[in-house]
Order: sequence, then structure tokens, then C-alpha cells
Amino acid sequence: MFDFWQHLLLKLLEAAAVSRLIIQFNALILAVKEGSPSQDELKTLSEQIVGFWEKLARRLEFENCEIEAFHLNNQLVEDRAWEMLFKWSKKPDATYQVLYDALCHRYVKNRLLASKFCCHATNSEATGTTPGF
Repeated sequence: MFDFWQHLLLKLLEAAAVSRLIIQFNALILAVKEGSPSQDELKTLSEQIVGFWEKLARRLEFENCEIEAFHLNNQLVEDRAWEMLFKWSKKPDATYQVLYDALCHRYVKNRLLASKFCCHATNSEATGTTPGF
């Protein structure tokens, strides 16, 4: 019985190590874009955040009353998400970096979407080389 638990613990530790390596590798090949997302990018993003747009809104520093207004102004969830992102885009700190950080926040937990919308590949991906490996 002890061998089973020891084996299970070893497998869990191996999986955790692999996860850490994947995160480190992604950090090596992805860089957050400079500037601000376009309206087209935000419209596309709004269609992909319908399940967690309110969590994202809180990370983008919207107050509860503003989130409630998005509900009142829009019947469809997609429209609520779009209005929130549109309003955010008018803020002076509406940058790819702020959006990336908000999407990666522990309450939102969507690093894949953050990478897709806010990052571009570094030269290592473009040239086919893998840094440090």
C-alpha cells in the first residue's frame, strides 16, 4: 500500500515539474505587445469571455455599480462583455500589459487567452530555435 502512495506522490511531483517547465518555456517565447488592443481585437475577445467577463471586469478595476450597469444596459452576455471592454479601452491604462495581467490573475485564470490576445512570439519562435534548450 505504501508503494502505491509513494508512486502516486512521485507522479504528482513529476506533473508539477512539467507544468513549471511549460510556464517557464512560455515566458521565454512570448512577449506582451506594446500599446493598446484594437477595437476589433476587443470585440473578438468579448465573444470569448462570456463565461467570466464579470471577474475580468473586477480585475480591470470596474466598480460593482458599473458592472450592474452593464447588466441593465445589455440583454445579451456578449454585449455586456463588449461594453465592458469598450469602456475599459477608453481608460488611460488600457494596454496589452494590463489586459494580460487581468486575464492571468488567479481569479480569472485564463493565461492561454491572455497569451493569444496580448502576446506575440519572440524571434525564437519565428526562427524555429528554442532558447535555452
